[in-house]
Amino acid sequence: MKSIKLMILFIAIFIGSFETSKAQKFNKAFSGFSKQKLAYVEMQDGSKKQGYLKSIKREEGLFKIIRMKEKTTEADLEINAINIKKMYLAPSNYAKIEGVLIKDDVVNSWGEESEIDTNLIKEGYVCFERVPTQLEDSKIDVMLQLLNPHFCSKIKIYYDPFSSGGLVSVGGIDVVGGERSYYIRKRTDLLAFKLNAWEYEDYFKTIFGDCADFMQKYSEDIIWLNFEKHVYEYTILMK
Repeated sequence: MKSIKLMILFIAIFIGSFETSKAQKFNKAFSGFSKQKLAYVEMQDGSKKQGYLKSIKREEGLFKIIRMKEKTTEADLEINAINIKKMYLAPSNYAKIEGVLIKDDVVNSWGEESEIDTNLIKEGYVCFERVPTQLEDSKIDVMLQLLNPHFCSKIKIYYDPFSSGGLVSVGGIDVVGGERSYYIRKRTDLLAFKLNAWEYEDYFKTIFGDCADFMQKYSEDIIWLNFEKHVYEYTILMK
C-alpha cells in the first residue's frame, strides 16, 4: 500500500512539473491556418468579424490582405490588415494542436483594450496583434503573432517575421523555426523592439531590471535558451 501511495505521489509530481514546464513555454509561430475553423477579427474601429479564411496575402512576412467568408451572411470579405487590431486564427491540422495551459493570475493586466481571449487560446488559437514597432529607423504598426498570450501581463513577446528561420515540421504540422530573435513590448506606451540572441546580455537589465527579486535570482543566468523561463518567472514575481 505504501509503495502504491509513493507511486501516485511521484506521478502527481511528474504531471505537475510537466504542466508547469508547458506553461512557461512560448507558443510556436505558425504559418498555415485552418479554413474549416472560424477566424475571429477585431477591427481598429471596435467592430468584430467572424468567418472562414479563404486566403492570406503576405508581403515580406507580414499580413497585407485577409480574405474570408463572413459567418452569418456568407459574404466574401477582403480586409486590409492595416485596419485590424487583433486576430485569432486556428493553425492548420487544428485537431493536432494542443491547447495552452493558462494560469489566470498571470494572463493579462494591460488594460481592457488589450485583453486576450483566453478561451480561444486554450483551444489552440493563435493571436495576432497590431503592434507599434521600431523597425530599423522607422516606427510602424505591424501585425505580429503574440507568443506568450498565457503569461503576457508584464511583457509581450512577438514572433519576428523578419528572422531567417525557415519552416520545420512538428508532429506533421509546419511551424516557423529558428527563434534567434523576438520583438518585445513592456508597456502600451512603448514601441516593441527587436531582441537578438547575441544582444541578450546587453538588454537583460533593461528588460528585467525593475524587479529586484528577479535580478537577485537570475542575474547569473543570462542564457538565451532560458529566455522563456525568464519571462515567465519575471511575470510571476511582478504580479
